[in-house]
Amino acid sequence: MKKLLLLAALALLLVGCAKTNKEFKFVPLQISWHAAEGVDTDSKSVSTCMVKVTNALMQSEAVQKYADANVSYDADIAVKVDAFAFKGECPADAFVSDEVCSWTADCDAQGEIVNLKIGK
Repeated sequence: MKKLLLLAALALLLVGCAKTNKEFKFVPLQISWHAAEGVDTDSKSVSTCMVKVTNALMQSEAVQKYADANVSYDADIAVKVDAFAFKGECPADAFVSDEVCSWTADCDAQGEIVNLKIGK
């Protein structure tokens, strides 16, 4: 299931990039998702948000600086009232700066990103 979501995220990224004028480098991004109890990662809203967060991270200026590196995150998904909270951190042995090593995002019940903050 996780591989399918990753493939869907990559496909969405490619389609999204094709529609924009700004050129983005492909950033090899790996996210290990960890869902809290009560989070259904197969639900449309959660999976939509996972794809949109992945896409937003890959296109962010901070992550784009590391297009030649292997950026990875451990990400937690929690339930909020009518929403979902996401928090990502680089592993302890990461070779990228604090500028990209942490992020938070909130998505609404439809899977749309309400806010995304990259960096500390």
